[in-house]
Amino acid sequence: MAATFEMIQCLGRGGFGEVYLANHSAGGLTKRVAVKVLQARRKKGSQALQRIRDEARMLGALDHPAIISVHELTRLAGRVALVAEFVDGVDLSRCCNSERLLPPRVVVEAMAEVAAALHCAWVTPSPDTGKPLRLVHRDVKPENIRLSKHGEVKLLDFGIARTSQLGREALTATGHMPFTPGYAPPEMFNEKPPIGDYTDVYALGATAYRLLVGERFFEGVKIRRQVNLAAERDAYETYLRGRLDKIRGNALRQLLWGCLAHRKEDRPSAKELAKKLTSLSDAMEGPTCSRWARSVPFPEPSSVEGGSLTGRVIEGDDGQTVRIRRLVTREDQIKAKSPATVLMQIPSARDLTEPPPTGRRWWVVAGMVLVMLLVVGPLLVALGATMIGAGWYAYTP
Repeated sequence: MAATFEMIQCLGRGGFGEVYLANHSAGGLTKRVAVKVLQARRKKGSQALQRIRDEARMLGALDHPAIISVHELTRLAGRVALVAEFVDGVDLSRCCNSERLLPPRVVVEAMAEVAAALHCAWVTPSPDTGKPLRLVHRDVKPENIRLSKHGEVKLLDFGIARTSQLGREALTATGHMPFTPGYAPPEMFNEKPPIGDYTDVYALGATAYRLLVGERFFEGVKIRRQVNLAAERDAYETYLRGRLDKIRGNALRQLLWGCLAHRKEDRPSAKELAKKLTSLSDAMEGPTCSRWARSVPFPEPSSVEGGSLTGRVIEGDDGQTVRIRRLVTREDQIKAKSPATVLMQIPSARDLTEPPPTGRRWWVVAGMVLVMLLVVGPLLVALGATMIGAGWYAYTP
């Protein structure tokens, strides 16, 4: 008997498609899952389709309790769908209001779990090359961290993650900064920013600040001033010192000072940060994540109106599984010195306006001269004849 998906409710909608809570039934067993379904009109080579395949490929390579696990990439009702575990809980963005903040120890413990997940993404061997993935999430923020009603912490949405050790299909448009404003480290405002686990560490520090204080690290600060602060280390550190005055406890304040450091070299690695956060959590008073989660009522999953598949029971088809082929990695491209589709290879303005190869330039010049002779030449001849005729007429007695 073929597997079926009972689409219970739509959890979210966006430009790419929809996310559903579903019952997946196969082999006499039924399990609740989350299903991300692309819009039906998505073309074969669309960025949305490429991105969901990239996300499936990356999540499939990672194995950590704080990273959402993916079950399969398939087609449902003719639409590409990513089937993943459903985490019954809340996104931490719901806990950023100053009136309902999480206990500090819960925040620190949750951040320790995320830091450990980031370290896992950094060091996990690539199934393509066998080398560490060096994967950077690039979108760490409260909206992408989920706390389950059992106290589990999950890092979500690897849609724009970056690694040079796994081939990637989707590209980012020129000039687009893939970080959410307010969570981007200072070096990301450079023309060619360096990328490493220190970028996620900064975003995690900004996330922890928001969860502890109830406001964003750059609350009320416009992008232009953020760019200016990124360019001036002294001005940035003065701003940082003022913001950290709102953090209680010297140890926690010192830890966030390191995470949010202006220079990437001054930030701890994800591994070091996970260790420091765990030690700090063990020394703090208050409930742990699991104890706190069991002590409070969690809301039921909220529905979004307009889900096109809500209430439908869709039969799966083993023949409809979406094949994920091995892509050329950045390292392969460097070795082969040949063009390939690579993760986040952003063309520069120079690349977009680069002249044709030198060996072919004379063909271009010759063609332009020939066109001018064919088009402009006859006009010049006619104009000259007209002027001579007019002159002859003027001077004829």
